[in-house]
Amino acid sequence: MYSVSGLSASLVDMVSNTNSAWTMGPGSTQIISFIRFHDVKGDTSGSIACNIGGTGKIADVILSDVWCSSSGGAANLSVSNANLQGLTIIGGDIINSQQTGALILSGNDIDFYGVNICYNSQATLGASHGIYFGPSVGRHSVRHSRVGNCGVFKALGAPNKQGYGIFDDANSLGSDISDNDLSGNATGPLASYSTGAVTRWGNAPSSVASVVANDAAFNLHVLNGSGIPAVSACGTSPAVAANSNNASGGFTTGTGTPTACTITFANAYPTAAFCTVSPVNAAAVGTSVRISAQSASAFTITLGAGTDSAQYQYVCGGK
Repeated sequence: MYSVSGLSASLVDMVSNTNSAWTMGPGSTQIISFIRFHDVKGDTSGSIACNIGGTGKIADVILSDVWCSSSGGAANLSVSNANLQGLTIIGGDIINSQQTGALILSGNDIDFYGVNICYNSQATLGASHGIYFGPSVGRHSVRHSRVGNCGVFKALGAPNKQGYGIFDDANSLGSDISDNDLSGNATGPLASYSTGAVTRWGNAPSSVASVVANDAAFNLHVLNGSGIPAVSACGTSPAVAANSNNASGGFTTGTGTPTACTITFANAYPTAAFCTVSPVNAAAVGTSVRISAQSASAFTITLGAGTDSAQYQYVCGGK
């Protein structure tokens, strides 16, 4: 398919293909737009099963209940057109590829909704992923999908060899990966290096270890996965309460009637932090306290009078 607009196809089987089952590959001056595939099957291909490439423009493509399966090439679904604007995959199955399930290398406004993406990376355990979003990909989302164990392979007890369910590389225009089942992958549920605005919620399994790299800011602060902050300039032998972290915790002033304390986060917030402090014991209630300085890496309290062994709790948030 090289230059077409307004094409609709449904109930088509393309099985046992030497190369790809289907390809969208416009040349530099060609345009593909307003494409609707419903219940189109691309099964058992020597190359990429479902291929969206070329150098021309592609816009407004919807694939609903499409089957891209058993590819002998780099992926069951490959998207490599830099001029793609608008690809929506609703339902269907992307399964049993020798390498990546869905290999998304470029394009913008790419959305997966309710898709089964399972049992890919069959050639080598953990070498490829369910979905890979490359550094050049624009805004994209995966929602309400199952990326891991699913379908007949799960029923038969076959091992799922996908590395990560979703590997979101260092793209910068934003992504939404929400309310998915990412369980049962060989390496982990989700790896995210995206530097754009990200939304991450409701993905199973719920695990701090499921998000890495630049999403570490989310782990270290929102999910409370940081180390214990440090207290300084707070008299002799001040202490931070056990289990404290960047988001919340407690500390006790030392001896020597200190009039201030500085709490330094175990990991700095990316931009800024905003904190509140509350007194806990009688010594703390006996004097006033205010936050006199705060930054992405620390906050400082100042007491109305020097006070030994005053206990405080804090809550911090930021971005």
